[in-house]
Amino acid sequence: MAETPVSERFLQIGEAAERASLTQRTLRYYEEKGLLNPPTRMDGGFRLYSREDMERIDRIRQLKELLGFSLAEIKEMMEAEDVRLQVKAGWRKDADADEKAEKVRLGREATCQQLAIIDQKMERCRCCGRSSPSGSGNTTSCSSASPNFPSRKPPLRRPDSLHW
Repeated sequence: MAETPVSERFLQIGEAAERASLTQRTLRYYEEKGLLNPPTRMDGGFRLYSREDMERIDRIRQLKELLGFSLAEIKEMMEAEDVRLQVKAGWRKDADADEKAEKVRLGREATCQQLAIIDQKMERCRCCGRSSPSGSGNTTSCSSASPNFPSRKPPLRRPDSLHW
């Protein structure tokens, strides 16, 4: 089977930005803020974006535009998703029970982190949609978490046992 040339497997930053309906500066900013992993580079230093990079960019756009997540929330969601993907990729059916239990714990923790972010987002939406008691039509402040929703845990740390 013939191998696909590098130029057909990757997009340069201008092409990637156009396909994603973003600016080149936005892609660089996402990389700077840790939302995107540093892309592959050509000999001249030009960024090259893979299909996986483009899928991640689409996911970032969905979280931002459709769900209204902040870039900090998106970063937390993406980091948790990265942990889940690493757990999945490292899963071995023949692993001992302790190793499996640890991977399940890591995957569960990452999923719970994502759910906590979504729960807080939903609570802010519910809270900010209510009118103030004065009837002025102003919305209530939602800067602090509701007592019914615990504060989010600190961001997940990638376990040393998983190889990146």
